[in-house]
Amino acid sequence: MLLLGTVTSPYVRRVRVVARALGLPVTLLDTRSPEGAAELRRLSPVGKVPVAVFDDGRVVWDSAVINRALTRIHGWGSLRPSGPTLDHQLLDHQLLDDQLMVGIDGALDAAINRFYLRAPGEPLLDDHPYVEKQQQRVITAMAWVEQQLDDQGRLAGRPGLGLPEIALVSALGWMRFRATFPVDEHPPLAAFLDRHERDARIEGTGPR
Repeated sequence: MLLLGTVTSPYVRRVRVVARALGLPVTLLDTRSPEGAAELRRLSPVGKVPVAVFDDGRVVWDSAVINRALTRIHGWGSLRPSGPTLDHQLLDHQLLDDQLMVGIDGALDAAINRFYLRAPGEPLLDDHPYVEKQQQRVITAMAWVEQQLDDQGRLAGRPGLGLPEIALVSALGWMRFRATFPVDEHPPLAAFLDRHERDARIEGTGPR
């Protein structure tokens, strides 16, 4: 699979982790390069990473859509399954996973917005109403996510590695890397990140 994106993108990281867990080889085309930027413009109408080109030539964009396609084609491998179901207990699990993804994405998207609204080389802005709103969204969403960690550091008490755990690791790793949220001032979140980054499916995929 050819994957267009960057090693710093948390959304690209999600796809890289899922592909590794499924045993799928990935070639990363850096969209910061002229070639990668041109391919991104050619393949994606929204111009956002990641974009995947599957081995059969299909082009798929958006991390959630890519990962959904990968797991439908290749199964879940060593990951905890998540998907539509008619079983009421499993439906509750799916709703929980969906809510976790919405909460994590809400925090991450707000942090990214705030980060890229600053002037190059300048500190993060906090005195503009829109920026202040984004920062407050990061704080409240991450507070809710932190509350979902049980006393064993598991997300919503769920065992194993699933899409919400991958999303949270990717978000926290980017937030720590870009200093957009004080991850290390929140011991449960920091411990969650540090523990999962030692997982062979995740290790070495962080931003750099």
